[in-house]
Amino acid sequence: MSSINIILMGLLGESPRNAYEINKDLEYRNVRSWLKVSEAAVYRNLRKLSADGYLSTHVEKNGLMPEKTVYTVTESGSTHLLQMIKDAAEKPFRLGFEFDAWVSHLHHLSTAEARERILGLRDQLKGQREWIESLNLSFEAAMPPGAAALVALRMSFLATAETWAETLADRWDEVAGA
Repeated sequence: MSSINIILMGLLGESPRNAYEINKDLEYRNVRSWLKVSEAAVYRNLRKLSADGYLSTHVEKNGLMPEKTVYTVTESGSTHLLQMIKDAAEKPFRLGFEFDAWVSHLHHLSTAEARERILGLRDQLKGQREWIESLNLSFEAAMPPGAAALVALRMSFLATAETWAETLADRWDEVAGA
């Protein structure tokens, strides 16, 4: 089971597409900011899903443009997508942050340096929150309900993390026992 396959099959469940269009959708929806999926992985996974019978393909040629392979979800692909979603939903939830490692070792820095790094994290979180809020305003009407719920969760998480970082910076002397 792969998050990439759920994303690919979900997009194709909305409408048939070629790999180029899928990659453009991933960029447009900013999927790569939260899921590591390369363009090469899209092509590789589409070929595998097709070979497994979950996608059907046909080739289109328009004028002088190169041929494009268009992917469509098969009946067994629809069943497979539902099963992948159910399997993923039953897995234990793991929450990890890319900043865990360095935050847990801030005590190695001077108080001023540690506080500076924490405030830098706060500023990054704020920037991400503001960016997602602006995207949400632009694309909210076009988002599927689950995607809109995830965007709301991200904005809430980022606002909470931003407040946490501000509080940690303010209380660093006490937290670090300095």
